[in-house]
Amino acid sequence: MQSNIKCIIFDLGGVLIEWDLPQIIQTLYGQDSSQANYLIQNLSANTEFKSLEVAYQKGLFTLSQMIFHTAQVLNISPHVAQVFFEQSEQFLRPIQSNIEILKSLSQYRLLILSNTSHNHIQFMKNNYHFFNVFERCYFSCELGMAKPDLEIFQYLQKDLDLDFSTCFFIDDTKENILAAKSLGLSVLHHPNGKDLTTSLKLTGLIS
Repeated sequence: MQSNIKCIIFDLGGVLIEWDLPQIIQTLYGQDSSQANYLIQNLSANTEFKSLEVAYQKGLFTLSQMIFHTAQVLNISPHVAQVFFEQSEQFLRPIQSNIEILKSLSQYRLLILSNTSHNHIQFMKNNYHFFNVFERCYFSCELGMAKPDLEIFQYLQKDLDLDFSTCFFIDDTKENILAAKSLGLSVLHHPNGKDLTTSLKLTGLIS
């Protein structure tokens, strides 16, 4: 058992909330359609779009601005971009087996640290009720900072007077894990969609 751990910091997408980008795109635009294949490739790999996404997650763009800029950057119609941004939130569903695990972690301080947008936060808070399990929820769009930048971790540390040597961070993105590890947090790289129970047992955080 990692007896020194007092606080567990969770990512949302891929850890507690489903977010399977290829599946979402194929559902919205058609299985194996040319539009879907183009979007899967570019939403994942287009560096200019990724920069836009980070800015959006930092709260620097409104939803309508993000739709406009995405259409320009990816050379798609505004309607195609609008469908993605306005309808993708319906696919933000709790990973129920991982949500259930939270009940067995009451001895720890539980926090959320998530890169996300205002509209996604609103949707999740309106539809799901597991957020009250957490002491605090930190969202990139409300802070103007995003993972993997070290400043967002340091903000948490200062805000809650955290000792990072007693904190455990769980995320599905390797870059975020490496950033947290560089600051002295214990970490778990949790690939999207995997069951969290086995991983937490291996770390000793649950029996």
